[in-house]
Amino acid sequence: MSISSLDRWLRFNLLNRKFSFKINLHDCIDEWGNTYGKSGSHIFIKLIDNGGIKKDSFNILKNWYADLNNQIERNLPVISDKNNQGNIYFCPWENNRIRPVKKFLGSHKIGPTPDEFINDIISRLEGIYNQIKKNGYKKKNILQINLIRVIKVINKQGIEKYIIRDGQHRVAVLSSLNYSTIQVCFDADYHDNSRIFKYFYNLIKKGNLARDANGTKIVNINEVEKWPHVLSGLISRDNASKQFNRLFEKTK
Repeated sequence: MSISSLDRWLRFNLLNRKFSFKINLHDCIDEWGNTYGKSGSHIFIKLIDNGGIKKDSFNILKNWYADLNNQIERNLPVISDKNNQGNIYFCPWENNRIRPVKKFLGSHKIGPTPDEFINDIISRLEGIYNQIKKNGYKKKNILQINLIRVIKVINKQGIEKYIIRDGQHRVAVLSSLNYSTIQVCFDADYHDNSRIFKYFYNLIKKGNLARDANGTKIVNINEVEKWPHVLSGLISRDNASKQFNRLFEKTK
């Protein structure tokens, strides 16, 4: 365990337990707006059928990724050729995290995902399903913080949802097993460090601790003008709003 991981364990278990909080599963979505909960629309939930993974899971997932790749081409922002970036994926409300779509090769999140990776994704989902069904869901153990990490989003109607930043497999499995609530933490809190850690780090290193975390906890559409990539001019206010509003299109 690294010093940073130990610091995280102390923060969550001893110093400040408010980092962890409970939310409803039906309030959870992924970065494309696919929903979780008992009747969620996420593809992982659809792959779990009456206590097991369907035999035709490969074809179901392959078709879903093909459709998703079409969505990427239609909806993802494109940086101009002068930047030599091509198709990229980013969230307008997050600082940095600009990634080429090709970086997601083999990813379970958005694709592009060639056929050779699909069986691995299905196997991981099945393994997590079998483990949770047999042993129940343990949000943490002695040495590891296993909390699902989220970002909160709020639309103009005041509807609140939680984007699952880490833990999509677990949330899908818990949805299929009829869990109604889950314990989570903000992704920004998870990646932050305690004041004690920062103090000694800065004392030893003689400089400010550079954080790799995004720092985003709550995203409100009413603050669209202040979003980092809108301010930078990478994406227009209207297009940023459209990308955000798609998160709520599949919400019932």
